[in-house]
Amino acid sequence: MGSALIAGCQADRPFNTSAVYETADGRCTIRLETRGVIRAGDDLARDADGRITLSSATQQPGAPPLDAVVVLRSGDLTIDGARGAENDVLLAAHLAAAGCSPTAGERGEIRRAIEGALGGPKGTLMDGQTKVLKVPSVQFAR
Repeated sequence: MGSALIAGCQADRPFNTSAVYETADGRCTIRLETRGVIRAGDDLARDADGRITLSSATQQPGAPPLDAVVVLRSGDLTIDGARGAENDVLLAAHLAAAGCSPTAGERGEIRRAIEGALGGPKGTLMDGQTKVLKVPSVQFAR
């Protein structure tokens, strides 16, 4: 049995993650759809792609949610092409454009949720692993 377990960890593992997070007041919804491959021997993906969809209860009826492309390359996050500190500025702008006004703590956890979902199942924030965000749904597929 031990050798079967060891052999199972020596193969690349593709993943698809679908996760939904909400701000504490329930007014902002963050949907993440990510896909990538966790390389043999690694716990988290270093390269993955995804989409974040932001919507809020304060949006005009019928207004579309805001979509952004999120990418992890060699462990570095980009949001719509922005890197480093620009990620936080762009994320805040996207949240505001969607009618969301999260607290600083919520913005930090939203970024952690994005990075985690791009890392794969072990990095994805689950219910009980957040301090301020609600986690209505997380699903994994291969």
